[in-house]
This record gives sequence, C-alpha cells and structure tokens, in this order.
Amino acid sequence: MDILLLENVTGNCYDYGLVRTYSGESGINLGGNSYNSALTITSSDGVSSKYLNTNPVTSDTYVGIATRQHSSGYTQVTAVQTLNRITNISSSAFYLYEDSWYVDINGTPVRVSDQVEICLTNEDGESIWISGETGMTSIAATNDTFTVYYDQTSSGSAQVRILVS
Repeated sequence: MDILLLENVTGNCYDYGLVRTYSGESGINLGGNSYNSALTITSSDGVSSKYLNTNPVTSDTYVGIATRQHSSGYTQVTAVQTLNRITNISSSAFYLYEDSWYVDINGTPVRVSDQVEICLTNEDGESIWISGETGMTSIAATNDTFTVYYDQTSSGSAQVRILVS
C-alpha cells in the first residue's frame, strides 16, 4: 500500500461555531462587479474574517466548516458539517470519566470533544464563547440547561461539538 487516505474520521478537521452568511454586495468581491457568497464563523476565537463559500448553509446555524486557501488569497470553505441537535439537557447530565467529558443523553453516554465550543448568554443577553476543559468545568458548576450539537463521525461514534445555553 502506497497511500492511505482517511476522510473526516474524527470530525476534528472542522472549526465549529455559529455561521453567518453573506451574499451580493455584502459577500466578497474578487474584482469587477461580481460578488461571491461568503460566511463568517463565531466561536471562542471570536468572529472570523469572511470566507469564500459555495456550500449550502443557512445563516445563524451551528455547524462545522473545513477550509483551504483559495488562489485569490481568501480562505475558502471546502465543506460544511451539519450537526444534530438535542435541547433541554441539564448541566447535571455532564460528567468527567477517565479524563474525558461525557453527557448522558437519554441513557446513552456521548463523548464531548476536547475542543467543544460553548456559547453562554449573560444577564444582558450577550453571547459569551468559551471552549474546552475550562468551559466544561464552568458549565458543570451551573444549574442551566443546554442545547447540545453533535456530529456522527464515519466510525459511528458521536461527539458533542457545541453547547448553547
């Protein structure tokens, strides 16, 4: 065997967060009067710059995106990972087991990604993004309920990618 090509085995090749789409003149102009569709993604890293996008995706949804460098110098979205959603999951459903976080969903343990993105709403209605171990420790100490966004990898195992309060 000369080459072994694995495609999205773990889902870790995506950046996860809240996507916002742009079209027409609010998109990206690569020259002339032609505008290309674009999107940004918001996560604990903040709001990204606009990325060229030709993938079908709805604005104001939580997804994962994979990117590459476009010949124009812009970053281009090469794939969009849609996520499954479950609402009203109590913070008490999250637990630490052998150095990994899990959430109990209807009696089934589901692994929480080490890079999980967490969007909390503060008292003023503003979104605050945190991630990873720090974020999980914070939410485990609350009495909040969360919407859980998870993917289903090609290996058949699910991982929680985003939590929203």
